Amino acid sequence: MASGAILGGEQSGHIIDLLLHTTGDGLHTALVFGELLTSQPLPFSEMPTFTPLPQILVNQRVGSKPPLDSLVRYTSDLAAAEGEMRGRGRILVRYSGTENLVRVMVEGTDRRQIETVAERLRKTLAEEIG
Repeated sequence: MASGAILGGEQSGHIIDLLLHTTGDGLHTALVFGELLTSQPLPFSEMPTFTPLPQILVNQRVGSKPPLDSLVRYTSDLAAAEGEMRGRGRILVRYSGTENLVRVMVEGTDRRQIETVAERLRKTLAEEIG
């Protein structure tokens, strides 16, 4: 992973543990979760977790999938959006692996801001890719 993390996941439930494999595995995840539950003195409802942030995901149908970093307007708009967020969230843009879509996910502390950023990036990608 780009951040150097060895554990990752998605809202869909996919969890990837790079110590053991490079794809999501539900059975492995269930076994690790079971081990976690039996090794902790607290019930799961009382275990410390993270504070979720508002998140929005918008999709844009595309006719082709050029490298995102080759799109001049998009990279400029992305840099501006990241500056606006001032470290209070994150932006993830990627192509779907199964459909002709580009997915724009934005999460942050301000719902109105993330909706605006996501829609602006979606529109830029629609215009630049076509």
